[in-house]
Amino acid sequence: MINKIFVYFWLTGLFISPVFGQEFGSAVITSVPDSADVYIDGYYFGKTPFCPVKVVPGTYELKLKHQGYDSLLTEMTIENGKRLVGKIALKAKNDSLNTDPIVEESRDIPRRNEFVEFKVPPEIKDKQNAYYPSLAKANGVEGKVYLQLLIDIDGSITDGVVAKSSGAFCLDYEAMKSGYSLKYSSAIGKDNKPTRVWVMWPITFKLR
Repeated sequence: MINKIFVYFWLTGLFISPVFGQEFGSAVITSVPDSADVYIDGYYFGKTPFCPVKVVPGTYELKLKHQGYDSLLTEMTIENGKRLVGKIALKAKNDSLNTDPIVEESRDIPRRNEFVEFKVPPEIKDKQNAYYPSLAKANGVEGKVYLQLLIDIDGSITDGVVAKSSGAFCLDYEAMKSGYSLKYSSAIGKDNKPTRVWVMWPITFKLR
């Protein structure tokens, strides 16, 4: 459940400053400690400090994760023409109270950029064009996003990351949504069995 009370997640500083002459919003999210993983609406967008620009105004789910600290889940509201600035202190885990057993990851999941040998490469079976945000169109925002996507043994996408940003969060966000909707055929490994592989998937947003 999302907690909307800022005090709960140990927000040590939050204010909104004007960004004149823009219709988009933006944000600067930092954390203590830094280098926390940032998820927006369930999609991974890198680590703190997180400074998205050209963000379509609205409310987004924000999740921060860092090894040794409790995960944080809240909402991030971006307002028209304003910059959201937040500094979030994560709460260290109390190992003495953590009774959850350690579960080993049993699936053979390759790391990003790890070479995986296969006999048959995955092929795209079904795709939909990414949604082009109307605010981006109105402001002439174009760009190209490179995604790294993890294809599971059944051809579904189970993980993804923006490998190279377009420079506009609104385009990166829609690219991630589109990337997770892709369906591939399974890659066949050297043992003649389906295997998990990472692929690079570029998405171009260009006005005609």
